[in-house]
Amino acid sequence: MKLALTLPCVLISFSFLFGAQEKSPIVCHGKALPITLLPWEKMTGISLPLRFGGTRPFPRPPVNSFRADKSFRLVIKSRDEFSDFWRRLLAPIPPGNWVPPMPEIDFSKEMIIVAAMGQRPSSGYWTIIDGACEVDGQVEVFVSNVEDVSCTGQFGVVTYPADAVRLPRNDLPVVFRETQVSCKEWLNLLQRMSEKGWESGAGQETESVGLRKSSGNSAIEGQNHVQIESFLFSDGDQFIGWSASASRHRLRPSKTRAET
Repeated sequence: MKLALTLPCVLISFSFLFGAQEKSPIVCHGKALPITLLPWEKMTGISLPLRFGGTRPFPRPPVNSFRADKSFRLVIKSRDEFSDFWRRLLAPIPPGNWVPPMPEIDFSKEMIIVAAMGQRPSSGYWTIIDGACEVDGQVEVFVSNVEDVSCTGQFGVVTYPADAVRLPRNDLPVVFRETQVSCKEWLNLLQRMSEKGWESGAGQETESVGLRKSSGNSAIEGQNHVQIESFLFSDGDQFIGWSASASRHRLRPSKTRAET
């Protein structure tokens, strides 16, 4: 059985949750739907805001990287469709390596939404499902894309950003609403969310099975240092996937020679 491939419908909007604080967020005029990540190991770190209330973790492995040349969106409503997706997701892993088992999903109650960005030349890119609303006889799924990496450092390896979440099962048509997030807006969001994380005592490190290499991308804004840690999943020279978390600390001035 083939996967249901759904082309994204672009919504041109100047107000979205990932934008600056003074911008008005998009409002769900119908029924806001809960977003849940696929069952996997728990990971600590800062959370990202959802458009219609609440938060969610960063996209996490293994579904945060899907090897594809072009972007695509999927709606998965059966185990056969999910099995096909899972096989394609794990296809780049070399034979003989550990592969994560396919999660158990009750498709009588839930469906899976996938957003994949396609091939990108470096780290720093994100596609994040951050809202769902049942309105006007359809389910609107909101996807925020970070494709402006001009103000951050990047790790020079090809990446395939992706995200997958669970929504309550619904047989209405699914329409994707896309938003482009600027680099400055993305850094401002990470700054705000990391501050909230520190106030609530949230963890500072993301962990997952298969961690082999790591590199840090960082950006400085005033005296606050927001570090985006990129975790690369590889086997030798074979790139498999990557994840990231963000942490924050205040920069301390270096001592001068006279002070030492």
